[in-house]
Amino acid sequence: MEKLKIWDWVSTAIFLLGAILFCFGCIRTERFDNFVSATGIAFVSIAILISIIKQRCPFCKHYLGFFFNSKHAFCPYCGSKINRN
Repeated sequence: MEKLKIWDWVSTAIFLLGAILFCFGCIRTERFDNFVSATGIAFVSIAILISIIKQRCPFCKHYLGFFFNSKHAFCPYCGSKINRN
């Protein structure tokens, strides 16, 4: 479970950074800010990709979902218990 928590935090941090960059770029209308918006979209895309690749059940390898957190004690697909430690 520790690996799932780490990857969840990594993808969340990258997603938030991308969202902030995108919003900052949208507020401003200069040429440089268009690059900032594009960088923000790239960060959000990378965060989603990390989430899809890394947040999987250690037993059946199914994707656990974007809203998976440490409160779930089992995989919704195979029913295997996932340790919270």
